Amino acid sequence: MNPPQVVKKYKRVYKFAIALLLLVNLWIIIGIISFTAETKSFSNKSLVPEEVDFVMTINSKKLIKELLVDVLFNTELDKSSAELFIPKEGEVTNRLGADITSEVVVFYDNWQGNSAQGLLFNLSNQADFDRYQSSEEHTIKNSNSKYGVIINLDEGSPGKARSHYTNLANRIINSEKKDGQAAHAQPMLNLAYRGEGDQYLNDLSLNLNIEKETIFIEGKGKLKDSAIAQSFIQNALHLPISEKYFQLQTSEIPEDAMKYLTNFLSKLGVTIPHIKSMQILVYGVTIGEINGSMAVLPNLDCVLRLDDKIQIDSLMKDLNPYYRDLVNFEKQHITLGDVVYHYTQVSENEIHIGVTEKPKYTAKEIKPHYSMNGYPSTILEIEGKGFIAGFIKMMPPVKLSKQFLEEVEHFNIHAEQAGDSLEIKGEISIREEKFMTVEIAKYGLLLFN
Repeated sequence: MNPPQVVKKYKRVYKFAIALLLLVNLWIIIGIISFTAETKSFSNKSLVPEEVDFVMTINSKKLIKELLVDVLFNTELDKSSAELFIPKEGEVTNRLGADITSEVVVFYDNWQGNSAQGLLFNLSNQADFDRYQSSEEHTIKNSNSKYGVIINLDEGSPGKARSHYTNLANRIINSEKKDGQAAHAQPMLNLAYRGEGDQYLNDLSLNLNIEKETIFIEGKGKLKDSAIAQSFIQNALHLPISEKYFQLQTSEIPEDAMKYLTNFLSKLGVTIPHIKSMQILVYGVTIGEINGSMAVLPNLDCVLRLDDKIQIDSLMKDLNPYYRDLVNFEKQHITLGDVVYHYTQVSENEIHIGVTEKPKYTAKEIKPHYSMNGYPSTILEIEGKGFIAGFIKMMPPVKLSKQFLEEVEHFNIHAEQAGDSLEIKGEISIREEKFMTVEIAKYGLLLFN
C-alpha cells in the first residue's frame, strides 16, 4: 500500500472514530432524557413568586431532544464541528450538580433599587451543589433534595437587599409546584415580564420554539391605557435595493428610553419634543476618532416623528458650542470623525438624520406597532482605519457573532396593537439546508471554549 493510500485510510478511520464517539455521547444523553422525564405537568416556574419582575423558563428536555435529532439524523457535521460536541478530557461539565435535562428557570428582579439575577434548577447531585464555590458576599445559595437556587446580587448591595433575597431563595425552595401545561405543550423557552401598572407594557408572555432552520416567536402583553393609540400618517424611508440593512420601526417610545435620549441630547444643547414614532435603517458602524478619542459611530438613516412642530435648522444652531463647529449649516450636515450625517426637514413634525444625503420617502398610514427586520449581520459591519478597527473586527465575540448572523436569511419580528394589547410574532431563519439548533450550539461552543 503506497503512502497516499495509507494516509487516506487513517483519515477515514479517524473520521469514523470521531463520529462514533459523538454518537455514543449523544445516545447516552438521549437515554438519560428518556428515563428521567417527568410525567407530571408541573413547571418549575410556578415556584418563583409572582412579584419577581422577569422570569425565563427553558424547557431543556425539549431543546436537547430537538438538538440531538438534528445532530444525529439531519446534519452532516465536518470533523471540526463534531469535535465541538465531545467533552474534553478532564473537563468539568456540571459543577453545579444540576440536572441538565430538567426545566431551568432564570429570573431577574429589582427591589428598592437593588437588582438580582437568579437560577433555579432540579438537582442531580446535591453534594456537587453544596461544594460549588461562589462569592459569599454577592451570592446566595439554597437547596433541598430536589431543587437548587442561586441568586447573584450587585456588587455593593446593602445588607437589607441580601436579607430580602435570602428570604426569596427560601420561599422558592419551600414553595409547592402548581399545575401547568403538559410537557409536550410547553414552548422551548418562555419569557415572562410582570411590569408595573404605570409602565408602557405589562404582563408580557413570549414563547420561542425552534423547528428545523427557523426560530418561531409568539407572545402578548398588556398596554397601559395612555399607550393605546390610533393609526397615523408617517413619511417612511424607501428601503435600499442594493445595500443590506437592518430596520427598526417603533411607535410610542417607552418613557425610560425617552428619558435616556432626552438626557443625552441635553448634553449636546438640544431639546426636542416627545418622539411619537421612528424608523431606523442601520448599515453598520464606523470606528473613528473625534478630538483624539475613539468613537463608535453608527452608519444609519433615521426619521423621527415628534409630538409637536420642530425646525431642524434652529435645532442645529442651538447645539453646544463644542459641537457647533462640526456643523456645515449651508450644506446641512454634521461631520463626526469620518462619518458625515445629513439632516433634513421632512415635514413640520418629522426630521431625518443620517448618512444618505437626499433620501426618498413615501407617506404611509401606520398602525401602532414595533418591528425589526432585514439583515442583523449589518449591525457588526465594522468600518474604519487603523489598528483599533482591525482589532475589534478580529475579537472572537465580534467575529463569531458576525459569522453566525451572516447565516440568517430571514429576520422579521413584528408587534402590533390589538385593542389594549400588543401582539408579537416573529420568525428568524437561517439557510434551508442548515438547522438552527445545531448552528446555535456550534456558535455557543465556539464562543465559550
